[in-house]
Amino acid sequence: MKKILLLTGIMILTVAAYCQPDRNIQDRKEQIKAQKVAYLTNRLQLTPQEAEIFWPLYNEYEQKIEAEERPKIDQFFNKKPDIAIMSDEEINQFILDRLQHEQNLIDIRKEYFEKFKEILSIRKVFRLYEAEMEFRKILLEKLSEYQRNKNRPFNR
Repeated sequence: MKKILLLTGIMILTVAAYCQPDRNIQDRKEQIKAQKVAYLTNRLQLTPQEAEIFWPLYNEYEQKIEAEERPKIDQFFNKKPDIAIMSDEEINQFILDRLQHEQNLIDIRKEYFEKFKEILSIRKVFRLYEAEMEFRKILLEKLSEYQRNKNRPFNR
């Protein structure tokens, strides 16, 4: 229980630091990554031997996911297509590109699922996916809370 409270406190401080406007983006990312490492290590209850093998593999996994996602963010999310001016063929190609992107992500996840099973028990692999979702949810909640408080007049 104390570990959970400690990690939650650390995450709150990390999110607060992340939201400070004078911090550069790279520092914020590094702080969040450090908190994610602490959170996942705690949730997975990694032994030192497991951690030594797991973290380089997990970092490789995250780099591949990032490499696949980064170029597509603008294409799929930030620049919404205007289908009113797109031809049917352009719309078709846009959808096919999106599906291929999703398939590439699934392929990476499947590949690393197999690799994670080689070094961790299946229960720890399951906990990994759960913990990733929990961490993301906590982070989003804290960022949302920060945004709500930031937009209040006369912040207290």
